[in-house]
Amino acid sequence: MHIKKISSCAFLRALLVSVICLGSVCVSEAKKAEPATETGTAAAESAQPAKKRRPILLDIRTPDEYYPDHIGRAINVPLAELEDALQTMEIFQDREVKILIYCQNGNRTKKAMDIFERLGFYNVVDLGGIEDAKVKVRDAITTFHENRERLKKAEKKQ
Repeated sequence: MHIKKISSCAFLRALLVSVICLGSVCVSEAKKAEPATETGTAAAESAQPAKKRRPILLDIRTPDEYYPDHIGRAINVPLAELEDALQTMEIFQDREVKILIYCQNGNRTKKAMDIFERLGFYNVVDLGGIEDAKVKVRDAITTFHENRERLKKAEKKQ
């Protein structure tokens, strides 16, 4: 396998940067919205270089699992449709873009990682199941805000 192994500190740093790039990520509870598609912001960003593009937060559960509970700006592409989507959707044409994936309990993300690797996507982070993903995203946001407050205080002292 060519997937990088990273330390927990490096993982948290990468997750923090990803969350910051995602903007204000919120966990939607019992939201009956349509799943995100490759329109609007996502399509516009797909034309930008990977370093300037926001990471893609990808929910690989079924629509029935996605609708009642998903993380903020997550795009819903069920595992059964993932390989086709990775090959046909414009948003996935840049294989360097960072992709954060989660499912219901972490089993499908392991299968998805094999698909990503086989298709040449190596900048993929497995967040595990949705509850673990919520905690990781929440922790990264909290760390970001704490660090931002420390920086503001340090700047005021200068």
